[in-house]
This record gives sequence, structure tokens and C-alpha cells, in this order.
Amino acid sequence: MKKVSIREAGVDDFEFISGLMSKTLSAFYNDDPADNAQRFFVHSADQYLFIAECCGRSSGFVRVKFNKQEQTAKINPLIVSEEHRGNNGIGGELLKHAESLARNLGARQIYCTVASTNEAALKFFLKKDFVVAVMAKGHYKPGVDEYSLYKYLFNEPNRDLSCVAVAFSRGSIHHNTMQLLFKAECHEQVVGCMHVVAKKDQPIKLNLLSAESDAVFEALVSSVSNLLIGNFGRKLYIQIFPNLQQIVILQRYGWRIEGVLPEANSPNSYTLQWGLSVCNTDSP
Repeated sequence: MKKVSIREAGVDDFEFISGLMSKTLSAFYNDDPADNAQRFFVHSADQYLFIAECCGRSSGFVRVKFNKQEQTAKINPLIVSEEHRGNNGIGGELLKHAESLARNLGARQIYCTVASTNEAALKFFLKKDFVVAVMAKGHYKPGVDEYSLYKYLFNEPNRDLSCVAVAFSRGSIHHNTMQLLFKAECHEQVVGCMHVVAKKDQPIKLNLLSAESDAVFEALVSSVSNLLIGNFGRKLYIQIFPNLQQIVILQRYGWRIEGVLPEANSPNSYTLQWGLSVCNTDSP
């Protein structure tokens, strides 16, 4: 692997950045990439622009915008020259540099947006532990959807699953409807339960009965999903009002919000329906 160096961009890099944006992004956006590139060189205290060099040649760049009030950083964009993609880890080095900068600035989260048709970029960010949060239909231009992805820059709380074991407890079948109960235990104590209703050739419904912590919730969601999806059905769904950490957990495992149910369970409240299908367990 050849050595990659990262440096701050200067005005002499405009042609390289503008040309790379035009060549790479025109298929996904209606905007003029050259016009956007000009904005990168307008002095702003909250934006940072870096060039990756390999063998003495510019081979990619990344722009980072920091929002001090929100404590977030946005990658907009990260692009590697076509001849250098997949080699020498240039994209990874640019991302590592962007994440290090964001941490030093005090960002708690870094995020980006990617066109749904830009499969290489989606795979890259997912491989780097980014999580899909939003899919906006036709956001970039007709027929091109937008994925918003994010990544926490510091360790998330309550992720110790080592003591939580999830196992099938009991089940029954009545008129082509299968009902299953799974329990989560920690140190031989029951700390959570999930009820599952599965009908032949129908989506499988998960009902969270209890979870003493977000770690237990994660163990139940991941274990039950892995057991059921593909083996008992093509899709799972759950209707809950999750807290912030539970939303992060559902997104991490590929679940998507399918709808909002006003007052479904009680007056003056709402419930979110989340779904997980075979087709989106490996990709957005």
C-alpha cells in the first residue's frame, strides 16, 4: 500500500476539486458541481477542506462543515479520484482525518448524505460503521433518492451485551398462527421478554413486553430478528414508542420507520411502526 498524506486545500486546488466533483457527482445532482466547488473556497470559520495525496499527486478530497451549536459535523463531500478508488485506502484516510478533526472540534456525531444510486459510496460508509437514518424519495432529482447516514464519534452508553442471553421460552400454533415467547436473562434473572405473532405468508409482528435496559432491548431485537428473518418470514415489524437510544439501536440493525400511528394505543400519543425485511438487512 502506497503512502497517503493529507494536507489543507488551497486556491491552487480549485481545478482539481471542481473537475472531480463534475466527473463524479453530475449523475446524482441537478446542481452545477463547479458552482458548489466555488463555495468551498469562500472563507468560513466552520468549514474545512483537505486534499489527499498519493505518490505526489492529488487523489481525493474531503470537506467538513462543523455546527458548533448542534455539536455535529457534516461530510460534504468525500470523493476519491476514480483511478485511486479501492486502492491505498485513500477514502479511509480522508474519513479518518475528518472524524479526528470533528472530535477535536467537539462534535458528538458526524453525518453525510449519499444518493441511493451511488452504491459504492453507500457501501463505503456502511463499512465504516455509519448508520442509515433517513431515506428521502426523489430528494436529489426525480428517480434519485437520498440516504442520510450518521456515526457517533464517542462510545455509546449501555452497549454491554455480554451478560444478556436471549432464548426461546415457549410457543403455540392455532389456525395457522404461531405465537412465540422469547426471554432475555442476565445472571439467571429474567430481564426482558418479547412476544412474536407469525401467520403463514404474512409479516411477523414483534411485541416488546419488557426490557429492563436499552442493552436488553438491543439483545432482544438483534437475537429475535436474526432467528426469524428469512427462516419464518420475509419481514418483521414492531409498533412501539422508542426512546432515543432504542431508535439508534433499531437503525443500527437495519430497521426503518414505516409510519406514524396517532393515538393507536392511548389518547394524545402516537406509536411508530418499524419494519425489517430480508431485502434491507444487508443494504439500505
